[in-house]
Amino acid sequence: MATKPKTDMSLMRYVEILDYKAFGLLISEYALGYRLSSDGQQPPANKRVPMPWPKTLDEFKKTCQQRGAAKVLDSVKGIQVIQPSDDVLLLRLPPKKVIDSAIAFHKKPAKNTDYEMPDFYETMLLAGKERAKPEGMKHLDFWYCRVGDYTISFCG
Repeated sequence: MATKPKTDMSLMRYVEILDYKAFGLLISEYALGYRLSSDGQQPPANKRVPMPWPKTLDEFKKTCQQRGAAKVLDSVKGIQVIQPSDDVLLLRLPPKKVIDSAIAFHKKPAKNTDYEMPDFYETMLLAGKERAKPEGMKHLDFWYCRVGDYTISFCG
């Protein structure tokens, strides 16, 4: 059985997600500007409670903690919230230091390690099937694919 990588990739992380669904709901509420029900349903327009973006990192940390959604790492010193319009491509570039570290890490992954991904991918995509193997694709190639997708995609 493959093990998790031992190399410190903490540069690539800003937030420890405790509950992906709760975090996704929070982000969706910020995007919509109003609260959703706990199961993600939209309330009628006349019963919507405003959900403004966080003004400070401390406000965001507190909201994440109250919902059991995530823990912002101590290395994070600020927050920047951006929401483009429907006709604007938001090309969000990761910090150069993160890219440099990730390239070095994925170029030579430790033997018998999986490409680390949140468990919900496996739960959704591989339910009831033999575990898929990323044959023919190197860790670094797969990582580049994910960076490209993540940089320009939105869940929705």
